Amino acid sequence: MIRSLVRCAGLQRYLLAPVHFRILSNQIVLSSANRYQINDNGQLNPQLVNTGNTDDSNSATPNIERERITTTIIDVLQDKLNCSREWAQQFGSMHSELLSKATDVLKSIELLLANGVRENVILDNPRMITLSHSELSTNLSIVKEMKPIDINDFAPLVQVSKSKLLKLKKLAEREETIVPKKHRIYYISDAMNIEPCIVTKFIAERLFVLTEPFAMIDQNLQVLLKYIAPIDLLHDLWAFKYSADIIEERLKRAREGNKEKCMPWMIRCTDKKLSTSIKIASDAKAIVGDKTLVKYLAERLKYNVKTTEAILRKHPSVFNCRVTRMKETLDYLFAAGFVSVDIAETPRVFCHSLTTIRKRVEELNTVGCRPQLYIICRSSKEYNKFFDNWMRVRDKCKQKNVIDE
Repeated sequence: MIRSLVRCAGLQRYLLAPVHFRILSNQIVLSSANRYQINDNGQLNPQLVNTGNTDDSNSATPNIERERITTTIIDVLQDKLNCSREWAQQFGSMHSELLSKATDVLKSIELLLANGVRENVILDNPRMITLSHSELSTNLSIVKEMKPIDINDFAPLVQVSKSKLLKLKKLAEREETIVPKKHRIYYISDAMNIEPCIVTKFIAERLFVLTEPFAMIDQNLQVLLKYIAPIDLLHDLWAFKYSADIIEERLKRAREGNKEKCMPWMIRCTDKKLSTSIKIASDAKAIVGDKTLVKYLAERLKYNVKTTEAILRKHPSVFNCRVTRMKETLDYLFAAGFVSVDIAETPRVFCHSLTTIRKRVEELNTVGCRPQLYIICRSSKEYNKFFDNWMRVRDKCKQKNVIDE
């Protein structure tokens, strides 16, 4: 019946994919990955079908109209970029100003694809499709003039303003015979062993990596890669702003202080914070030695490693707890009479303050209630509610015993 309705409405030519329908406020809304059309003016419009009632009083409400427009741009993104609906919906919520500009978004995507930009590169750099068609076209031309081996290598740079792109282009031309691999992006990509398009994605947000003196960038790069994983460095390119001597001194100090993983923040943090971090790492090393956190807990709880890992996996946040804090908590719980089974059933106890744990254990013992870890780990509101109920029941029992006597 519904398909006959569509044929009568003369909409066959718009059904580009298998179509589903849903009833919405006396209207049938097309629901497919291609629920859009180009009208006579070259504009992209969502297709809305009436059930036969042409009365203006039954026209779509503002909310339905907004849903119609939102769904259209989501369908465009899914159709052209083969992305998930979740990604498209997130993009729509982050760029609500584009919801009424589905035509512009479609043209931008088609321009990028026509110039050889891959779908995954567009998805990793969604700001590209928020640019106007003219701005995007101009920036693409400048990026091409920068002579990338593959347009995808430099594609994220189209998000940069035209004036900055022109400066980057002139600088790259001057450095072509000086910089290894003929461009900083290719040189850094090769040193990190990471795809150029990924390197460019991060550099596009921190252009000083392309404008600071190359000798300084090169020197810092060599030092940084001795201590920091390439992907961690890309996420915090501000490390390049410091002198090689400071970088070397800070990171060497961290490594010698038993920091297993050096991070860029260790370069720019205060001396006090770095010292505290090193002390925590040294204390943890003294407790567990070369053992992993899971193996240490397995030995303390007297379980095998596989069982302990399964227990902790129920509460992944435990993996982020400090070893020193876990040791203190374990020491206290065993001394307070708890056994391995109690801790294994409530591993989230490690995420709670030892001060709070000690206070609640003592409080429950004082009123004659045997402490249970699942109660101790409740929120303040839930714990107080339990405690008040316990006191109320205890008082009633006391009154009953007095009466019976």
